[in-house]
Amino acid sequence: MAKIQDGPPVQMVRLTFIYMDGCGACKAAKKPLEKFEARHKKDVLVQRHDLVNHPWTHEFQVDATPTYFIEAGNGHPGVLYTGALDDKDLEKLLARAKQEMKIGG
Repeated sequence: MAKIQDGPPVQMVRLTFIYMDGCGACKAAKKPLEKFEARHKKDVLVQRHDLVNHPWTHEFQVDATPTYFIEAGNGHPGVLYTGALDDKDLEKLLARAKQEMKIGG
């Protein structure tokens, strides 16, 4: 559980962005991801991992990039999505994940 400054404890969502250098769709997805991260810095932890340089990413069974894995750390398996997402699609992914994980938002 993360705690927002002087506020009640909240559930922190983690979004893992898996990419590959040289991937055009990955490059296009980075700017919307940066905007999303800035908006949700209090409730979403965004992590970026290169598929090639982080072998543990294979645990996600990623076969294409970019891939997003979003989870709340509450024992729920999370939501996996492959393909570049724009700003609106990132918000939809977050809403879907929160609904499936039954957390506030």
